[in-house]
Amino acid sequence: MKSIYFICLAFLISCNATENALIKLEGKTMGTTYHISYLPNVQDKVTQDETGMKAAIDTLLVAFNRSVSTYIPTSTISCVNGQDTMIEVDDYFARVFESAREVSDKTGGAFDVTVMPLVNGWGFGYTDSVAMIKATVDSLKSLVDYRKVVLSKVGQKWMITKKDKRMQVDFSAIAKGYGVDLVANLLKQKGINNYMVEIGGEVVAKGKNGKGDAWKIGVEKPIDDASGTNHEFKEILKLENKALATSGNYRNFYIRDGKKVSHEIDPKTGYPALNNLLSATVVANDCMTADAYATAFMVMGLDKTLQFLNANPSLDAYLIYAGEKGEMKTTYTPGVKNMIAKPD
Repeated sequence: MKSIYFICLAFLISCNATENALIKLEGKTMGTTYHISYLPNVQDKVTQDETGMKAAIDTLLVAFNRSVSTYIPTSTISCVNGQDTMIEVDDYFARVFESAREVSDKTGGAFDVTVMPLVNGWGFGYTDSVAMIKATVDSLKSLVDYRKVVLSKVGQKWMITKKDKRMQVDFSAIAKGYGVDLVANLLKQKGINNYMVEIGGEVVAKGKNGKGDAWKIGVEKPIDDASGTNHEFKEILKLENKALATSGNYRNFYIRDGKKVSHEIDPKTGYPALNNLLSATVVANDCMTADAYATAFMVMGLDKTLQFLNANPSLDAYLIYAGEKGEMKTTYTPGVKNMIAKPD
């Protein structure tokens, strides 16, 4: 579960504008909530129509959900997760799958959208959990390998081919990020240049906030709280023309036999990832990329993540981890250093 909360300053850039000119929209999607703040185009009444803008955004998100939600029985992804080995998919699905494949290749499989059988088995998916003894884990793990699910173009149609009909796809670690990108692109198409879009903690911020400054985003302290009611910020980051996503193991978990079971499943071992990384906040040019890498880093752990970031300077990250004595420590890339907001 992503766990980052946003802070936006509700003022206008224009010296003669009022605070009310900043439009704020909110709603529900993908099993979570969205919050959008933007400065309308003063020459375009369409962008000033809150009801119309919200309807356009909701229509877009409903269409996207029909593609990627495993909780909609007739969605594209639900059809892919059925028992057929070849399935036609839509453009939304194809775009997300292609991006996921790229991240999987670059991370050596630490990110793998075919992890769904294990996610379900451990009780974090859309089916009931099962007794995850070694034999069960090994059996489910045999169905996990992104290289055995292939996307191809047949004429004008996108097709997914599965090597094993039992294989299933899980977009939960990447779909919200793309949803944010889609809404941001909608705003851009309508001529809006200053906005902040957040869905379930994933964020895209463009231009300036109402005060003429960068949008400010709060990164939560990774304090175990399955209720999701504890929101204490570890850092405030200034976000300009970038996307941000956070993944952590302190919200979506349960206790079994006295041990914490996290939703971050390692596709290679079949078990919840065990390392000292508590949360990973990734800053990238688009939210889908940030979303996927945040999850991959939680599986990779601190050392491998730092090595990866050193070799891939186009990504920035703020990492919170447990020290040798269990104390909370942080490290971040040089790009993030410039984003850290100074106390008022």
